Amino acid sequence: MAELTRKFDSRRCLNIQATGHEKVAGVTRYRLSCALEAGASRVAWAVSRSLAELRAELHDRVKALLGQAAYARHFGGAPFALRMPGTTARLQAWLSALVTCMNTSLSAGDSVSSIGALTL
Repeated sequence: MAELTRKFDSRRCLNIQATGHEKVAGVTRYRLSCALEAGASRVAWAVSRSLAELRAELHDRVKALLGQAAYARHFGGAPFALRMPGTTARLQAWLSALVTCMNTSLSAGDSVSSIGALTL
């Protein structure tokens, strides 16, 4: 799948790539490859999360941190994934909006950049 990358500041950039999903004990888990670049430094990691975990640990926290109006502005065109056909594509779109939002905040020094420390 295509890497979700948005560079707004040449010194700091978050990348997230959804690399697929698999069933584990009857639960679909989504594999995410993540990287944070700051100047010449790069930290990379991978996680596996269920949709419920992503919603609780990431989506709900982002929405609470941003507030309804800002969340709608950043994520209005990319609703969070549902448990139905097309889940991975919807998750990709939402992650793309998240990366754009976070990289914008990284460039602006906004508190939204603290989202990255939550669970990814």
